[in-house]
Amino acid sequence: MRHLAVFLVILALCMQIFPVSAEIIPPVEFSLTVDKQSVCEGESVSISVFVNSEVEISGGSINLNLSSADVFNEPQTEFLLELEQPVTYNSQNPIASFSLDLAESIIGVDEEQIEIIVSLSTDTYLTIAGENLSAPDGISQTITVLPLLIVREIKTYCELKSADGFFVTLNNKTKPEEEPINAIVSFEDEKLLFSFRKSAVSQQDNYTATISGDGYIGLQTDFMLDSQAMVNGFYPGGLNADDKIDLFDFNLLCSFISYRPYNIIADLNRDGAVDQEDIQCYINGYKAKRGQR
Repeated sequence: MRHLAVFLVILALCMQIFPVSAEIIPPVEFSLTVDKQSVCEGESVSISVFVNSEVEISGGSINLNLSSADVFNEPQTEFLLELEQPVTYNSQNPIASFSLDLAESIIGVDEEQIEIIVSLSTDTYLTIAGENLSAPDGISQTITVLPLLIVREIKTYCELKSADGFFVTLNNKTKPEEEPINAIVSFEDEKLLFSFRKSAVSQQDNYTATISGDGYIGLQTDFMLDSQAMVNGFYPGGLNADDKIDLFDFNLLCSFISYRPYNIIADLNRDGAVDQEDIQCYINGYKAKRGQR
């Protein structure tokens, strides 16, 4: 009995010196994803937060940090995790999701794009076994924001191959003292397009679009910012720049086919050669200008 008493005393002392440790909580892995790595002004981006945990989570709060909060329209960046019963999460299903709307006209005139960083805030925590486990620093995603463009299509009267030698400018009729806006002209999906930043124009003002190109009759037309209509009336075949499509232009075109060196003025379909296809472009433009096409 004496030995047992001594053993119990020693055991009690050991428990005071070396108390039984609390339950060890396995580490929780946090991750952050975005549905788009690049997005235009005025569009939305979805952000999902994932956790991978071997133990049950009973609640918590998911919070985002936005490096440039002013680029979003009233962002909601806190998600309170309220669970009726503990749940175990895996990396396949998000624990929280956010949808953030970007404001328009947030990129400076001299900027091609900007980058914003979305990260998990240190205020983020999960409640596990009655304890609040905070998210680590450094969990973030970078999103590239591009300018919002207004894009319009120019009707073509032949099968174009490129946008070489075409130009479009916008002029403010309401404020003629403003500098013209040079649009970007491109050829995509067999369409002749021009585009410009929405932030460069005022929705309250009226504009004209001036479209020009070698071998074409220049066009100046009222431009409605809120219209999606195709721009008509940019006719191929005006080689001698007299705002007409007539026999003189046809003879000039034939001379480039027969003996003159290549000149883009006669390459109406912009394929790098002057040939029978350009004659067809001329015919199409001639008919269209007279309302026959």
